[in-house]
Amino acid sequence: MGFGAWSLLVVLVVLLHSCDASTVGYSQSNVTSYNQMGKSNNSTLYNVTLSNDPYEYPIYLIDLWGDRTTMGYDYGVLLGAQIVDCYNTFFSSIFKEAGVPKYLVPLLERAIKLLLDWQWNNWLSVQVTPELLQELDGIEQGGNAIGISDLKSYITQTITLANLPSDLSDLKFVFEDEYNQWKAQNGGNDSFDPSDSELLQIIQKAIAKAPAGLQCSMFGVWGSRTLNGDLYSARNLDWASNLGLDQFKCIQIWHPEDAYEHSAVGYTIMYGVLAGMNSKGVSVHEANLESNQETFRGFPWVLRLRYIMENAKNINEGWALWESTNNTVGFNHMIASSTDVEATNHGALAIETMAHYNAYFLDDDPREAGAVYYDADLSEDIPIGFPMKEALWRTNHGYDPVIREHYMWRGTHALRWSEKRYMFAYESFMYYQNQGIAINHNDAINITAILGDKGSTAYHCPDSATGSNIISVTFHPGGQEFWASWENGSGDNWRPAACNNYVHFDLSQWFSQSVQ
Repeated sequence: MGFGAWSLLVVLVVLLHSCDASTVGYSQSNVTSYNQMGKSNNSTLYNVTLSNDPYEYPIYLIDLWGDRTTMGYDYGVLLGAQIVDCYNTFFSSIFKEAGVPKYLVPLLERAIKLLLDWQWNNWLSVQVTPELLQELDGIEQGGNAIGISDLKSYITQTITLANLPSDLSDLKFVFEDEYNQWKAQNGGNDSFDPSDSELLQIIQKAIAKAPAGLQCSMFGVWGSRTLNGDLYSARNLDWASNLGLDQFKCIQIWHPEDAYEHSAVGYTIMYGVLAGMNSKGVSVHEANLESNQETFRGFPWVLRLRYIMENAKNINEGWALWESTNNTVGFNHMIASSTDVEATNHGALAIETMAHYNAYFLDDDPREAGAVYYDADLSEDIPIGFPMKEALWRTNHGYDPVIREHYMWRGTHALRWSEKRYMFAYESFMYYQNQGIAINHNDAINITAILGDKGSTAYHCPDSATGSNIISVTFHPGGQEFWASWENGSGDNWRPAACNNYVHFDLSQWFSQSVQ
């Protein structure tokens, strides 16, 4: 970081700590009321009224109670129509954004659905727990009850989509190339229609060649670095933006009869965890990590993180559960636990993953400290890891030697941007350390917002539709609360989540279980 950028950070943090204000350009609000929209059995759907509400569309909260099938059924009954609308909005927008030729749209849509169903039915569903499968079956039953058939497939296709190692915006280029090659080999024209098996082969080849676009970040900070030693953790989802998903913002809360209560921040279509927290003070996180070691013979991560939250009350339990299940494609994950701060002084565990391999990191790990890359221009090794005690964070690269050996973004802009965002977190934590400031929830939100992708800037929000940050969340797991922000607007008026409204949700009002 240059002197000018460092000076800007100093000024901004001083201003932030003197008041409950954003240095980046976001706002904060509280929920003033939960407004009931519908009820099924003991589950209830709400929308929320906020003290300060710049959002174009409301935020929904669904509170699910009952056995596994009943919770799924209630979700289908209460949100079935929105699930279908969200699914259709996503695909129509992504094809339009990608500039897919009209003749190719039906083929690409059919190909993607074939791929997603094939991977779910044959691979990804195999390692999902019976309890979670019961919930998905319940969603199908709920859809049937309100006249929507195949509602489960909308959910499972979305779960599978989250596991794809590539960006659908870029996929169209390689799909078109693969389709044209197939057409030439088979002597066809634009009206020549491949069979399902042929189309599945085409889309599989396209997926293998498509570049990835998922870029995210996460952190945990605790102990002597924070006010009262509390754990704060965070997650940014930087993905396909400005597609209209902001119409379907949703908080899900599950109260399983046989497990810990837990919550997720996301969208109605995602019956899984993009970012989440359970009643026992555990939060879970994800960031992309491109690897050439990939498989679909594993536990899809958005359900795997639910499995962790349902069954783990600390890092050791989460670690053991992770070890007992299998990876798919490359990801960075994090499990953060408020009760571990006192018990072990390790508030978070980072997991660098690829097929058949995990690398586990606590704070201040020597592998991270020793990581370098060789700069040919300077003819020397350049350090890229700066771990510290009582803080742990990841963006979209790894520090384990085996993970780095199989990393796919070496020498790319995506890697350079990942390294810059890693340094944004490091520099923020170092500032608070040097100034002797204990990080409170406002500081943690501000660090979260700095890391969210908002284009070429980090420390302030540009007045333009740039960046890819669609969800930004800061958790205070020990207090059973979080602050969540989503993308907002459309077209030129779109703005990233890190530049919008962080809404405070106090889940102690909803959880019946205590942290301890």
